[in-house]
Amino acid sequence: MRSIFLLLNLISIINLFAQEKYMVDTLSINENTKLIGRHPPYYKPKSYNLNFIIENPKEIKEAIKAFKIKEKTANNDRSNVFWISIIQDNHELILWQVNPEAKSFYLGDLSYSIDIDIIKALHEKFPFEYRDEEKVFKTKEEFTAYFEEQKKNKNFLFNYGPEFLYEGSFEVVFPTNDKSGENFEKKVENFEKTMGKISNYLKPRIEKIDSISKNRISYNFDTKDWNDPTKITISVEGSRKLFDNLILKNPIKQNWKYTIESGSFYYKVTNANKSYTQ
Repeated sequence: MRSIFLLLNLISIINLFAQEKYMVDTLSINENTKLIGRHPPYYKPKSYNLNFIIENPKEIKEAIKAFKIKEKTANNDRSNVFWISIIQDNHELILWQVNPEAKSFYLGDLSYSIDIDIIKALHEKFPFEYRDEEKVFKTKEEFTAYFEEQKKNKNFLFNYGPEFLYEGSFEVVFPTNDKSGENFEKKVENFEKTMGKISNYLKPRIEKIDSISKNRISYNFDTKDWNDPTKITISVEGSRKLFDNLILKNPIKQNWKYTIESGSFYYKVTNANKSYTQ
């Protein structure tokens, strides 16, 4: 899926906190804005749950103002992640990472201490539960239609949608002219030289049909090649037009597949009325 997040510039964030300002300076917080703190979907809280949601613009501004990072810390353990997001019009605009156990707040590669009691207080006042749904889409249009339909659901929060950068993909099989039974390890040894030749062969032929920037040539260490050193299989992602019109004399093009991607959709569970902070 997913570049999925729109993050604030790191320096700008640090300056905002240092000046004890809050993000209303750069974000238009209104009735369509939500501030959400949540554990990942795979986290199953028992006695330690900090999830919260704030939907009132005034209370969102007050909560953001309360978040103040402190001194830098050496801790960079992100195994116990807790996410804080600003959602607007069903889009996640900003995502921060917090480690509640280490009382750390992460900005890029830097770690700062933070008062976790603030998050606990928000959970107590604004308890929150959510569910996530994974859905597969065959086209960008199919995803867009589904997304628009979800917006009618008052409990729908936001989604991480598929990118659909390429219409589909296919394989190009190149012979390696290995008559001596050269093993796969030897082929890996010559990988850069081989890929350079293949790239020089494919790119000008692709550019005659479609811009090279709209396509991607890659090689995965596929099991197809492990036991057959006489060939190397290249994956090309691009348009059906490219697959239909790409003429190759010796390499074989095959196995066209339309892109199928998934999106994650998040919904508020309306009976979130329990508090589990400790």
